[in-house]
Amino acid sequence: MKSADMLTALSTNASDNDPEGIFYMHNSQLLAFTGIRIDSTNNLVLYRENKKPNLTMKEFLTTLMKNKKLALMYLSGAESQNIYGFRMENRKIII
Repeated sequence: MKSADMLTALSTNASDNDPEGIFYMHNSQLLAFTGIRIDSTNNLVLYRENKKPNLTMKEFLTTLMKNKKLALMYLSGAESQNIYGFRMENRKIII
């Protein structure tokens, strides 16, 4: 998924309840991403580090806006995985 596509989807799903963060499922547990960065292959990568604060929506959306042409991925172990979609649940973006 491109960053611009994520922004478009989030803006069309906008409601009175702003999302509180971006999360993913790992071993049936919902975990929050703690950061976003550009990797060596020029992709935006969401990642999680233990004992770090959750990625804020302001930082997430600002990074997406500044890098609209880049692909959006997430770090799973040592490998980057493509993001194909998301769902909104209880004010959380879940990929």
